[in-house]
Amino acid sequence: TVAFLGLGVMGYPMAGHLARAGHHVTVYNRTAAKAAQWVAEHGGGSATTPREAAQGAEFVFACVGNDDDLRSIVLGPNGALAGMAKGAVGSAGGGVGDVWTRDGQPDCRRGRRDQGRA
Repeated sequence: TVAFLGLGVMGYPMAGHLARAGHHVTVYNRTAAKAAQWVAEHGGGSATTPREAAQGAEFVFACVGNDDDLRSIVLGPNGALAGMAKGAVGSAGGGVGDVWTRDGQPDCRRGRRDQGRA
């Protein structure tokens, strides 16, 4: 399964391509109505938090506009890292920096996680 966080101009069609390729995709978007629209169009599921979207996903993709937005969906108790299982892979696009590996390292190193890959 795949989690896709961020359904903007780039993310919406990218998540759709994954669904059309046969992947089960769970999406998260700050605007719940946009996530509901995506699910109505492509199937899959939607989540109320990035953590919920990441739970059980083998791959977690994020496509947001800047590093602050990426931090808000990756880090913290409701962030994607908090929901990712050991062995899951996180990746970000959309012109953002290295939040997964730089800012997420303390979370990755604690307990079950190891350097950028949960």
